[in-house]
Amino acid sequence: MNANKHELLLQKEVYALVGCALEVLNVRGHGLHEKVYENCLCVEFRLRNISYNQQERHQVLYKGELVGDYIPDLVVQGKLIVRVYQPARDIDGWLTCTCRLSQRRSSRSSP
Repeated sequence: MNANKHELLLQKEVYALVGCALEVLNVRGHGLHEKVYENCLCVEFRLRNISYNQQERHQVLYKGELVGDYIPDLVVQGKLIVRVYQPARDIDGWLTCTCRLSQRRSSRSSP
């Protein structure tokens, strides 16, 4: 697949997110708990004026019935759901954090 022939979705937002993740990794390094990296990302987002919500609760519905809650680590700019992983020794481990596109929905809808 040639990425040059396709428009990248949320390119600006994803690049900003990856830039923050790399800064956190460069400053803090390896070996800390995932929650520490999550909190470091929040600091970096604030320093760069990137909007985010941490541990935002979403109710999950199945055929109209409430079946549970989904609490992503971070929702960045209301568009990216981020799951923070403890960085692996190689950089690829850190960058495999899950980023999913999300539509903002009411609190009664699933993300």
